[in-house]
Amino acid sequence: MVNEYSTTKLVTLLCFHIDKVFDIKYYVAGLLYIVNNKLMLSGYSRYGSKVNKLYRLVDSNIGRICFGDISEGQFMFKQVFNLVKMSQKSYVAGSAYPPLENGVLRIYSMRFCPYAQRTRLVLQHKNIPHENVNVHLLKKPEWFLERNPFGLVPTLEINDKVIYESNICSQYLDDVYPGDKLTPSDPYQKARDQMLIDTFGKVIGHYYKVARHGEDLEDLKKSLKRYDEELAKRGKYFGGNDKPCLVDFALWPWFERFPLLEENGLKLTEAEFPNLLVWIKTMYQLPAVKATMFDKESHKRFVISYRAGNPDYDFGL
Repeated sequence: MVNEYSTTKLVTLLCFHIDKVFDIKYYVAGLLYIVNNKLMLSGYSRYGSKVNKLYRLVDSNIGRICFGDISEGQFMFKQVFNLVKMSQKSYVAGSAYPPLENGVLRIYSMRFCPYAQRTRLVLQHKNIPHENVNVHLLKKPEWFLERNPFGLVPTLEINDKVIYESNICSQYLDDVYPGDKLTPSDPYQKARDQMLIDTFGKVIGHYYKVARHGEDLEDLKKSLKRYDEELAKRGKYFGGNDKPCLVDFALWPWFERFPLLEENGLKLTEAEFPNLLVWIKTMYQLPAVKATMFDKESHKRFVISYRAGNPDYDFGL
């Protein structure tokens, strides 16, 4: 699975090394095939026909690419690059509703929203084909508010069904789609998992107080201790030693953002949080986390723009 940059990075990298490829026809065809599949899995299935069109263009001009100016091959790759990049731009008020094909699952999201990331992690982990439509949360399109009157992400849509609230969206995906089950079959264990998710709101509240005002640092640490102790009982993940569960994906987005609090005095030490630190390292290795994460600097840049009153939802695009 790829993140929102990695397909474009792949295309860019190969653009600049295209002259080193022996059989450029199969190279181009293979790359477009990969990009098409990544588009399908990463939320851009509606662009698949355009990628196929590019492949036909490559195939019909293969002679010029192989024996003529190599820049023509680079130009075609850059068309794919721009296609993937532009597809992530946020929709704003007044923009036209992007048509949704029957039977296609769509998530309305915002690239830096931790709540939307919860559901995107589940989509990625379960390899659920879907479309991703990013929404400008200060200038929300009218058609988005028709689907979710609260104007919040994530929101799922498929056919005539609309679902919102991050934990409800994640649970719906786990119930409906095949793949690794992220909720236990035992009712008691399922209830225990839900308790960890629901009460994590206390951690989130302390997180934002530390982030905004430098307050509640000790309260934040105290609320985290419970999760460290729970991992000691459960294993590598909250789902056990073998695989993650909904708890892991519901909690993760804020742990990804914890490095932002270092300048406010937060430091998770091995003496205080040995199990959480191992869990964090383990989570970073999950393909779903790699597919949805941003680095500290990107998160920081977004937060700065948000605090200035002009959030840059399209930062990096």
